[in-house]
Amino acid sequence: MRSTIRPRAANETVIPRSGPQQPLKGVHADSDTMTATVYRALSDPTRLRLLRAMSMDCKSVSQLVGESGLPQPMVSHHLAILRKSGLARYERRGAFKFY
Repeated sequence: MRSTIRPRAANETVIPRSGPQQPLKGVHADSDTMTATVYRALSDPTRLRLLRAMSMDCKSVSQLVGESGLPQPMVSHHLAILRKSGLARYERRGAFKFY
């Protein structure tokens, strides 16, 4: 049986079957690092609860402490991780930070 080679369509992509691995174009180490940071921030159930509490309304740290039942230093620690990962931001109103 003879194999026939069909012409390739203009919009058809050819994927090489073997050969040396090349780095993906358009993917940067910085974006990989940021993705890992976000997933790490989301991996903790406490941070997920804090995100859920902040998602509907802007709340102060003391309100988040009251709702979560956690000590204030622990809530502040988790909020700092969420801020560094880009998942939360705050606005200062007098002596209070609102997330």
